[in-house]
Formats: sequence, C-alpha cells, structure tokens
Amino acid sequence: MSIPFLTFTCDSCDYYSSSFVTFGEFLWNYDGQTFNFDRQLGLCQDCKEIVAMEKLPDADVMDRARKLHATYTGPRLFLFQEKDEAKYLASQEGFNVLERVMGLRRPPVCLKCGGSDVQPLVLPEVPNGAKGTDMARTPLVVKHPGCGGQLQAKGSGGLRISLAPVTYYFGVDGKAFATLQNSPSPREEKLPAPPRLPTKPLTRSQDWRPDWGAFVKRGKAVEITFEDPKFNVSPKVDVVEEWEGCFRIFGFAFSDVLYWGDLFEGEFDGSSSIHFKRLLDRPEYSHFSGRLPPLGASVPHAHGEWISKFPYLQRAFQVGGYWEYNALFGLYVVIPEKCLSDFPEFEGHTPDTLNEPPDNVEILKPQPVIHEGRISTRRLYSSGSSVAADKDRNRRIRKLISKMPD
Repeated sequence: MSIPFLTFTCDSCDYYSSSFVTFGEFLWNYDGQTFNFDRQLGLCQDCKEIVAMEKLPDADVMDRARKLHATYTGPRLFLFQEKDEAKYLASQEGFNVLERVMGLRRPPVCLKCGGSDVQPLVLPEVPNGAKGTDMARTPLVVKHPGCGGQLQAKGSGGLRISLAPVTYYFGVDGKAFATLQNSPSPREEKLPAPPRLPTKPLTRSQDWRPDWGAFVKRGKAVEITFEDPKFNVSPKVDVVEEWEGCFRIFGFAFSDVLYWGDLFEGEFDGSSSIHFKRLLDRPEYSHFSGRLPPLGASVPHAHGEWISKFPYLQRAFQVGGYWEYNALFGLYVVIPEKCLSDFPEFEGHTPDTLNEPPDNVEILKPQPVIHEGRISTRRLYSSGSSVAADKDRNRRIRKLISKMPD
C-alpha cells in the first residue's frame, strides 16, 4: 500500500530527510534465529541527522512478556493490532533473540551508525482527530547537530508514496550487517566456487543464478561511475564482488546500460564507489519494467502481500529470477529466458531492450577474492566521501516530489 510520511529540513542548511528512515522490517539476528524489533525516529549526535533507532521494552514489560511467552500458544500478533506490548512481544518468533539483547543491558542505539548518542525525536502535537502527516511546516524542539539550525517537520498531506519492501539485519549489538530486498534470511553457507575466468567478448551465461548467501556475506551498496558521467549509476545499487575487481549487480540499477545480474570489472574506491571498466557477463534473463501506479492507489506493502496479490513473483524468485518495486520506477521483474514460457502473465509483453555500456579497458586478469580470516560487510549507509552523493540524491528526490501532482 502507499503511505503518507513526514519530511524534515533545517532552516540554516540544505539538510533533508524523511520518516522513511524507519520503513521496512528490522531484524536482530543471533544463533540462527531472528527477531522483528520495533524502531522509532531519533536524533543521532554522531550522524548529525534524524535516523531510525531501536525502541527497547522497559523492564516491567519484559518481565510480563517472559511470563506470557512461557505458556503462549496463539498466533503471532501485530503491534498495530495488539495494544498490550508484553503480549505482542510474547507472541513473536525468535523470543530468545530478544532475551539476548535485553540481557546485554545496553541502551538503544542508532540503526545507522550503531552508536548510543541518540535520543528519541519528539514530534509536535497535533489537534485531536488530526494526523501528524497533515501538519504544516512546524519547528521541532531540537537543533540540527553540527549546524545549530532549527529542525522542522512537515507532513506529506495528500501525497502518499509506495516503497520497495526491504529488510534490515542487525547483530544483537545493534550494528547492521546486511540489507536485503525480497531475499532469504541470512544463513550459514560456504562461499560458491569462483566463476570461470571472464574473457572477451561479453558472455551470456545460461545457468547463472543469484547466490543470496554470498550477498549476505559480501554484499555492499555502491555508486558506479563511468568515464562519461552520463552513464553514472546513482543512487546506490547492491553488488557482490565475485572475483577481485569483478562485481555482480544484485538490485535494480538506475541505469540505461547496467542491469540486475550483470557482471562487470571495476575499480572499488574502498568506500562506496566503483569506477566501471567493462561488462563481462550478462546472463540470459528477460527484464520487464512496470509502470507507476496512480497516486493514492492501493499498492501492497509487505513482501507477503505482494506475492499473495501476484503469485508469479514468488515463482520468479524460485526459478532464480528477481523482482523489486519502487515508487519511482514501478514493478521490475527479471525471469530466466529459458523459463519465460512458464510465465503466461508476460505473454504478449515485450522485454526491456538491454543496452551495453562502453568499455574502458581491453585486458582483464582477475584473481580470486581471498576471504580467509575476514568477511566483508555492508552497512545500511556509507560515510565519508559519500556525503556529497547522499546530499545530491536527496536534492533529486525533493525535486521529484515537488513535481508530483497533489
């Protein structure tokens, strides 16, 4: 479904954020189990911005939850339906994970940086019967860290936006280690055997399938830059380094020349950007891009709602395909070409035309990635050199929203 939201700005700088920082599923992962935990808007002094932060139950609620959990045999409850927080917690799967977190006796942390210098954001009160998302621009009671300006909140009013389902995974210490779009939970798996050495010309793999376990362990979100800036991929896209200097795309790329499943050679800057060199492999998949639904239309929200409404999405994933929904580009579905005849839903639909990017190098001598003794991790957000890129992305989003009809 589409949802209303709040936007946050500063009266002294170009800071911009929204309540979408709390959107998605947030899971603690421990000892093979996960627990879906609650979060709230917060102001982080280290990140100097509004973030999602943990919302931990107090001691009394946790004590009651333990007693209820010991004998609870009912279905899993949802927070928006069950007003008794203790009963809600007692009904959740992975209760042992919650016990582990509470046993650490630590404060709630920022879900962007993992630090504890974060406080819940106090929002302005609204008249009885009014919605917070209908408020006009209103000053908050806190200053913008580092800038000193006054933070402000404004509701989206009649504007509602749908976002792609996303799940964030954290350790019991509150530090992020993976962000997944419509994929299995993290699991222990051995790394796959290295792919065959890529050679020129461009290959078209028939049997390649995404390894989501490898993505959990080595995935990262990056921007991709080209010699010609018009091909640059921004905002960030998920990739996995299969060989040293060779990256596989695991998400929708806002690009005219790169697509989900593409393997390319590039130079990683060690932070959040890869400079493209050349395309190595484009698996034999058919790509279909959907159109934007009309504003205010009912769009599924959770992953389960999507596959219930469109069962073929689950089948696409099971045969090694992919799907993603985003308010900007609509529904995107990728299906192995040899399985396309099993999807009558796409009969008569023309797949997207896939263009090839220009090469920047002629010779490739990759070496296998060495993972002994370390595991590459991905953060929810990058830092350092990506600050300017994040600001530029926020400006583009604000410009897009300003052009949407009321």
